[in-house]
Amino acid sequence: MARRKAKSFPILTEGFSVPAEKKRGKVSAVGAILPAKLAPGPPLPMNDPGVKKRTPSPSEIRLWRIAMGDVEPAEQPPAPPSIAVTIPVVERPPLAPPPLDPGLDRRTAQRLKRGQLEPEARLDLHGMTQARAHGALQGFLARSQQGGLRCVLVITGKGFRMTGQPGILRASVPRWLDESPNRSRLLGFSPAQPKDGGEGALYIMLRRLKS
Repeated sequence: MARRKAKSFPILTEGFSVPAEKKRGKVSAVGAILPAKLAPGPPLPMNDPGVKKRTPSPSEIRLWRIAMGDVEPAEQPPAPPSIAVTIPVVERPPLAPPPLDPGLDRRTAQRLKRGQLEPEARLDLHGMTQARAHGALQGFLARSQQGGLRCVLVITGKGFRMTGQPGILRASVPRWLDESPNRSRLLGFSPAQPKDGGEGALYIMLRRLKS
């Protein structure tokens, strides 16, 4: 049985003529006509109203679901473990207990502590340095006693905002009250009630001057 001879394609030469309707294309080495390269135009915007959007048909949706049936969703990375943060609780040191004096009876001491004695004068030490506050306290107590006052109020401030520790004046004033010459001027003192400043103020009961 005779074998069929393979078709041979003519080799293109310089004298090869291209039909006029195909001159715009390029001739390949085997004689195929390649389309001419077109100049790129501006891209169509995604929201161009002239571009019609086609809804996929039910058969296309079914084929898509069949093709994606074996695809497993990507595993989500595990959530980082939660870290428990423990905030230390700063205990506020109590004020020094008010010194008792034989001249201060129990009933008066209870009324002073409960804020039932109306302060007749008050001194605000906010914003003062220790040296200035110390001098202001001594002068205030001396003038109040000389004026015949019995119950006065000294405001020191709480001082827990930044460091969690009591303010310098709040810690120093009770010590100054128990030192000379202040100690001889008073019968006792007690932390104030909230209406008068709470932990940031002190009720002070002064001693009467001997005539």
